[in-house]
Amino acid sequence: MLGLPAVASSAAATLRNSRLGNVFMEFAPGLAKELYRCVKNGQECAHVLKACGARNYQVQLQKEPAQIHNSEMWRAGAAVRALRRKEPARTIAKDTKGVGGRQSN
Repeated sequence: MLGLPAVASSAAATLRNSRLGNVFMEFAPGLAKELYRCVKNGQECAHVLKACGARNYQVQLQKEPAQIHNSEMWRAGAAVRALRRKEPARTIAKDTKGVGGRQSN
């Protein structure tokens, strides 16, 4: 399994069991089909070649990420992340459980 379907299937349990997860799982297959269609028919390649060949390439290059960064969804995510507890990283010692990896298969 590749691409967006793989992302959807491996999403965290919190996402899969939330209202947002339900919306994501309904929306993801259609989005994946559209993205794959654009790649297959060359539309995505044409867009990249046109964008990279423009004189104002660097300016345009910054516009798409800026649109995402300034979107309501991105700002909401930043607000949620800002609410997370801030605590120092835990010290990992030799006797710390669960971080040593497998000793054998």
